[in-house]
Amino acid sequence: MTALRGFPNSYSLRDDGGVDVLCHARIYPAEAVFSATYALLDRSYVRLDRDEDGNHIVELHPREGETLREVVGSLTNELLSAVCRTHLHQRKEVLLESVTLAAMSGAVGRPSLDDLEDFDFSDGGLDDPLLIATSWEEKYERSKALATEPEPESDAGSEPDEESP
Repeated sequence: MTALRGFPNSYSLRDDGGVDVLCHARIYPAEAVFSATYALLDRSYVRLDRDEDGNHIVELHPREGETLREVVGSLTNELLSAVCRTHLHQRKEVLLESVTLAAMSGAVGRPSLDDLEDFDFSDGGLDDPLLIATSWEEKYERSKALATEPEPESDAGSEPDEESP
């Protein structure tokens, strides 16, 4: 087998017109290799294997109308993309789990009356220095002022603007 020109040494030409790609397990996890090769199934024939060190060997044969260089280039791009997605998923796994848990717990439904009866509503819990969460009546104490003020009387001695016929 000879090296494929323009590609790393881990890409080698086969005698039958295909190419073998050695994907080191330390760099390319199995999920990334499976994802990248799955994306190429419509453009090439794919065979996966492992060597004695546990590294993945991807054997590609382009389908009719596809060139070997295009398929190998697409595999390279897909491998890079899949590795990036795998690493991002591993980093964000805790965040994804917490968001999923919150969504699932919200799908359970409203709390029952028993749950509300056991809940402690005495905790104020909200710092509101701008008084955004207070009602208008509480903010301006209008409800107390309206309860103690007498209603204004109409002016009986004033002249109406228009005369009635």
